[in-house]
Amino acid sequence: MKLITLLAIEIYKEDIINILKKAGVMTFSYSKITGYRDNTIEALNSNWFGTEMNESESVFFLAFVQESMVDKVFELTNSFNDAQSSTSHIHIASISVEKTK
Repeated sequence: MKLITLLAIEIYKEDIINILKKAGVMTFSYSKITGYRDNTIEALNSNWFGTEMNESESVFFLAFVQESMVDKVFELTNSFNDAQSSTSHIHIASISVEKTK
């Protein structure tokens, strides 16, 4: 059993749901969250937002899946990210689960 997590800006919510469904993941949870990025190391004139602090409406997905599904979710996520012209991508991670109940 694996726990997969996906994090992205909120406009990708439906895309993530479609990725999970295409991979055979039919049970998952998600939550709206606020993403934060500290841009103090970037020069303000090259920073699109013109400020040191950047917050964005984001979503966080969690799903317990069989190990056989993980590669498909990663493959679909990578394909989605590769097709984006935006620098914002879906971030994904998988974590081994030792015990569940």
